Amino acid sequence: MDEKSQREANKALVRRYFETIASDGFGKALELVAEDASWWYPRAEAGLGKKDMIAAMDGAADVLVGNMGNEIVSMTAEDDRVAAEVNGSSLRKSGNRYDNVYHFLFRVRDGKIVELREHNDTLYASQVAAAG
Repeated sequence: MDEKSQREANKALVRRYFETIASDGFGKALELVAEDASWWYPRAEAGLGKKDMIAAMDGAADVLVGNMGNEIVSMTAEDDRVAAEVNGSSLRKSGNRYDNVYHFLFRVRDGKIVELREHNDTLYASQVAAAG
């Protein structure tokens, strides 16, 4: 596969990841993630593994009504990396909205996500968590 086709395939995988979260939930989306994947987010001391991702996503799903929606604002791909700006939207069981903004950097290998670096508005996230 030439470089342009590979970049487009990587972007399609990331699109499918977000589409799957919205339609079938986090658990199904994690099928697109390699077993040896790492996940980093602000305040994480080290990259977390797929088991950590599953636990975190299960915890998030427990407080949400339905699945988290998302809108991909933009995507850029180069080599094995895909950067995505995403608006996330969800309703918490408490009745509060959780509508955060994200920037993700994905690395892809052999058609699977192998690294996910997540940046979001941590002040907003902590305020919503404190509100219940």
